[in-house]
Amino acid sequence: HDGRTAQRRNGHVSRAHFIPIKKGTTVSQTSDTSNTTKTGNHIVIDLERCKGCYLCITACPHDLIEKSEHLNSTGCYPARPCASAEIRCTACGLCWQVCPDVAIEVFKKQKETGA
Repeated sequence: HDGRTAQRRNGHVSRAHFIPIKKGTTVSQTSDTSNTTKTGNHIVIDLERCKGCYLCITACPHDLIEKSEHLNSTGCYPARPCASAEIRCTACGLCWQVCPDVAIEVFKKQKETGA
């Protein structure tokens, strides 16, 4: 298990699971479209780790997660971010919090500071 699982078992979830995206950098998305890069708020779902419980689909307040059309190596249809997820995602982290497989990472764009 990793630190995120331990945080949940201790009864609290810190914001440590949010991975900040600094201005001018991009983060590769490793779900269905591994060759794309994302710069705004978004989630990445490990398609091989996901067992298809779909708790994240229910938890997302903006309906940004859907069932994949492709089986993973364990024979499950994993959850995946929908096409508009980067535009509409608020990086609230509810999907991450309910995922029993720790298959979701939340990336939150940092606010720009006036310099």
